[in-house]
Amino acid sequence: MKKNHIILSVLFVVLGVFACKDPEPPRAVITVKDENQVLVSGAKVSLTCVPAMDDSNTQECKEGLEQEGVTSADGIVEFEVPLPSVLKAEIVHLRTLTVDSVVVTDSLKGSAFVEFQKGEVTEQEITIYPL
Repeated sequence: MKKNHIILSVLFVVLGVFACKDPEPPRAVITVKDENQVLVSGAKVSLTCVPAMDDSNTQECKEGLEQEGVTSADGIVEFEVPLPSVLKAEIVHLRTLTVDSVVVTDSLKGSAFVEFQKGEVTEQEITIYPL
């Protein structure tokens, strides 16, 4: 009887350790494309918290939520935040084009809101356009 009690106690401890995993922090994978739907590498992506103007807002903007990243050769940048939130992604990219043998530089810009959900990976595509 005592042996069964010890086995059950050990079993509950083991189950408790493995069953109580913390959920993964909220993550987002952002893909950036230009106006022709071509993947954009080297685009600067900034995430910021935008406070709401009404009292019903439950998301408080706190210091430390602002993050920056640069898109990879595949036009992708990933972010991870500590808490579920909705953040504004702003993208800026300088593009160099050759038009009639003349090198031209133009700026592309875009923005969107990205929702970070508890334990999930949000995939979002954002298109940027010439200014």
